[in-house]
Amino acid sequence: MKTLLLTHAKENAIYQSLTKLPDGSIFIDQQIRTLRQLGFEPYVILDETNAEEILRQSKELEDCEIIYDTVEKPNVCTNLQAGLFAVQRFCFALPITTPAPPKGVWNQLSRVFFHHGDRIDRDIIQTFYSAFGSILPGYPLLITPRGCRRIKSFDIFNSLNDKRIQIHPTAVLRLCSLDLLDPHSTKPLTIVNSNQ
Repeated sequence: MKTLLLTHAKENAIYQSLTKLPDGSIFIDQQIRTLRQLGFEPYVILDETNAEEILRQSKELEDCEIIYDTVEKPNVCTNLQAGLFAVQRFCFALPITTPAPPKGVWNQLSRVFFHHGDRIDRDIIQTFYSAFGSILPGYPLLITPRGCRRIKSFDIFNSLNDKRIQIHPTAVLRLCSLDLLDPHSTKPLTIVNSNQ
């Protein structure tokens, strides 16, 4: 499945994208390799704030689809909107600042989507997880066919809290903290029991 790698996740995302890893590669290259190992086709969205440096330093980009976000003040949502123009029906989206989670997280989103199919009346399917006593939204996102159509039609799209967007929350997941740090982990996901 196509996965949009959103490189403008935060103002300082360029620094994380270019962070050197112990093996000499840079973080964005690790993200691209991890997405491929998980069976996904990375589409990398670049913008005026990061394109030159990432294109110069990345060794993995040559085998990726590259999409350029042309808005004057890019952000994660404008990156998402630009990337959706390369997608026909549905896709995953992951900010560069979020390490690719284990396969179980992606599978959870896919199960929800394929259970509803084209009948789903939401734009985005998103996991939520429990951390520090709170329920927090997580990544990746699964953008539905409806979401692809609608988000592409917006003149301005700057927030996932946009009232025009309808999000379908999945089951609340609790991930082992090591799973959040290690995208190659094979530890299973556990459903959070509401009685805990």
